[in-house]
Amino acid sequence: MNVFNTSSVEQNLNMFKVTPVTAGRRLVTGIGQSAGPVLVAAVVGVAGVGAAAVSVGALGVAGAGWLWYWLSSAPKGRQP
Repeated sequence: MNVFNTSSVEQNLNMFKVTPVTAGRRLVTGIGQSAGPVLVAAVVGVAGVGAAAVSVGALGVAGAGWLWYWLSSAPKGRQP
């Protein structure tokens, strides 16, 4: 007797297909997760914890501005 419904297993595996968008997202996420602690450690080593907090906050604000710029220039005709 087969315990697993193979069609549902195949449908679940289809959710994990790698597309260029997901590959790019994983690449950028991996770079950020690796570079973030290195940046904080470097700034703490040079200038202290307060400067590290300010630099991480500045990068966050810059990233939000970059995201806003690209999302505001997206085509307006397509709605999710």
